[in-house]
Amino acid sequence: MIHKGEIEENNGYTKRVFAIETSGDYPKKVAFELGKKNIGAVDGFNIGSELKVSFDPSSREWNGKWYSTNYAWKVEGESAPQKSPQTVTNEGDDTGVESDDLPF
Repeated sequence: MIHKGEIEENNGYTKRVFAIETSGDYPKKVAFELGKKNIGAVDGFNIGSELKVSFDPSSREWNGKWYSTNYAWKVEGESAPQKSPQTVTNEGDDTGVESDDLPF
């Protein structure tokens, strides 16, 4: 993990953004968003922790421009918190994205 943002609240929507850097020959920096139900999923991890993130990508158009968000629904890692990793479905979450176990 290279960034762990603060919890933000805006118009009844609560979120937290965190970012990781991928491994390999050409590492990429990728940001993820946590919704209200799993906002504490990164609490037990520190900057520098290696994480495995399960997420749902989502895009939307607004005023002719496209915006994308990666909604994280499961976070695992080597420096895992004392409790087991959180797995939360987005049912009823503010993201409007339904979660399932499909890899796509």
